[in-house]
Amino acid sequence: MRVIGRFDDYVGDPNEITTAYMMHCHILEHEDHAMMTQFIVVE
Repeated sequence: MRVIGRFDDYVGDPNEITTAYMMHCHILEHEDHAMMTQFIVVE
């Protein structure tokens, strides 16, 4: 799966945990299949 998004003003320091975003599916069983994960926006 490929997810495309624009985060022009939201680039954070990759060493800061507070800059992590979460992406998830609303079907709870999908959490075990990598459909709930965190990502960090970097330049």
